[in-house]
Amino acid sequence: MSRHITLRAIALSGAVILAAVPYSAAHAVSGDALANAERTCLDHKVQPGTNIFDVCVSRAAAAFDRGQPTVADDEARRVSKTRGVCLSYGLKPQTLGYQQCINNELDRHAVHNIRYIDNFGFRYDASGNLYDPDGYRVQPNPKAMRW
Repeated sequence: MSRHITLRAIALSGAVILAAVPYSAAHAVSGDALANAERTCLDHKVQPGTNIFDVCVSRAAAAFDRGQPTVADDEARRVSKTRGVCLSYGLKPQTLGYQQCINNELDRHAVHNIRYIDNFGFRYDASGNLYDPDGYRVQPNPKAMRW
């Protein structure tokens, strides 16, 4: 009898734990966005069948779904550059160190607050700060602005 009570308690506690853990949001993308993302990643020499290709496709597909093909191209270029940086450190592509390097480099160069891209490709955030194509904030030169 006590064995059944113990098993029920374990099952109930497991159900409570599962109910308390939030599910991650699903990011559904259209087939067209996936096809365009794959083509964009291939154009930037990211090899299919690798983890970095999956990262590239997911980032580019999300941008295509938002209707931002230039951002998708920038994401693919950024992932391709990141791959080269991590390989230049001598990391093997199938190691955890390589994957951590990819994540660190992408996070370091990510621009999450771009609000506007003008006709010339210049990127601005909500405060009007200018960013270069690699996601670095461009600091104004106060001496050059004097009239």
